[in-house]
Amino acid sequence: KESLKPSAIITPGGVGNKILSVLRGDADCALMHLSTSLWDTCAPEALIRAQGGVVSTLEGRTIDHSPGARILNVEGVFVSCGRFKGRDIEGRSHEELCEEWK
Repeated sequence: KESLKPSAIITPGGVGNKILSVLRGDADCALMHLSTSLWDTCAPEALIRAQGGVVSTLEGRTIDHSPGARILNVEGVFVSCGRFKGRDIEGRSHEELCEEWK
């Protein structure tokens, strides 16, 4: 929260609703805690990427949806829209924020 210096914080319930907020343009990014399920992020990730956005762990790694992967996103999830670069107060990108959070 401090890194982003948001102009507003919205708190839609559920992972799907948070990602939908980014897809609709109601939010520039969304942060999810450390126990979301792969099933909660798999399809929404495809939609975000189709719009030019990025989905990663909080440390910037790609989320592994392959067979045999962990069921929980134990590293958290960060979603940003395609127009995110420059949206935070210091003009950082999705990747730059993830690098800062490591």
